[in-house]
Amino acid sequence: KHDLKKNMHWMWILFVATIGLALITRGTKELGKNLAFFQMISVFLEGIYYGLAVNVIIQPFLRNFLNFHKSFYSDESYLTHTLPVTKNQLINSKYLTALIEMFIGFATLVVSLLIMYASPTLDDFLTLLISTIITGSFSLTFVIILLITLVIVEFLMFISIIYFSITIAYKSKDKRIFKSFLI
Repeated sequence: KHDLKKNMHWMWILFVATIGLALITRGTKELGKNLAFFQMISVFLEGIYYGLAVNVIIQPFLRNFLNFHKSFYSDESYLTHTLPVTKNQLINSKYLTALIEMFIGFATLVVSLLIMYASPTLDDFLTLLISTIITGSFSLTFVIILLITLVIVEFLMFISIIYFSITIAYKSKDKRIFKSFLI
């Protein structure tokens, strides 16, 4: 709970800004069909939107890795290790926090992309694309559920690799291994 509050204290601003900028950019794109000024503004705003969209995915990772490092291996770790919980519960709480934040980030990205690019023919296009790629009788909903499951599993694997790397770096007697990661 506290990790989630600490990380989301800043990230909710990023999530809201991404969706808000997607709305503004979509509006200027629609106005840009008739006025060149709004077309130039929409190109500028679209560039900023892509930067925010990348941050929506990257920031939850970075915040969780820094939080993991602080909680287990910095001065703050004294408080973490004195809690009346097992190490498994501590690590599971880190994974759960990371999963929730990444899910919110992924949902923010999907919503903002739909705001930016949704059109009445989007569903037909996606159905045609998926049926072209997959020649079986899969429904679009099933394929989307599989893709979301794949993304979640990939996120968890990436988190596990980074957590393991941080742990191994701090297990060594000299900290040269960890310093080489930072350089």
